[in-house]
Amino acid sequence: MGPNYEKGSTRLGRNRLPQGVVAILDDAATLNGAIEELHHYASESKSPNRPRRGIIFRVVTPGEREAFIEKLIQFFGSKNLASQLDIYSYPVGHPHLIDDSLMSHASNRHSIETVHGHIAVTIEDYLRIPEIVRPKYIREFAFTRQMPRIVYERMYNNCTIVVIQEIQAKAGLSVKTIYKKR
Repeated sequence: MGPNYEKGSTRLGRNRLPQGVVAILDDAATLNGAIEELHHYASESKSPNRPRRGIIFRVVTPGEREAFIEKLIQFFGSKNLASQLDIYSYPVGHPHLIDDSLMSHASNRHSIETVHGHIAVTIEDYLRIPEIVRPKYIREFAFTRQMPRIVYERMYNNCTIVVIQEIQAKAGLSVKTIYKKR
């Protein structure tokens, strides 16, 4: 990986991160450079056995959790909040993660797309993930393949960028795909 990726921390608080994962929390320029390097890594290395790489770009704050709970109430009602929090766990301190599997999937599937009204995803779109993955941009909650997912949407110019994030109990909030639509 490159110099931006290597500036990331291999710890999050007292916890050591998994091999190949770094945290870049407070430096937007380094984060953007590391996302570009991760994209290049995933695009160049097609081997399914390549070492895993990932970037934690934010951890859930108390304010973000409150905004998330408000979205759950908006979608499911206050009566169902407790049961939905069991499904859509969003604890303070949980990491938001971008990894090479996202980059590989999106590059292979969505970087040349013109079907279904979708537009090709560019490196600039990957750089927008940290600003899109916010409770105010939640469009829906889904449950697929036994995993709870959050769907975010944000308008840019003449298109909408959609980011899907999976809630994993141990790994955190992992971005699974990104695509653009008209």
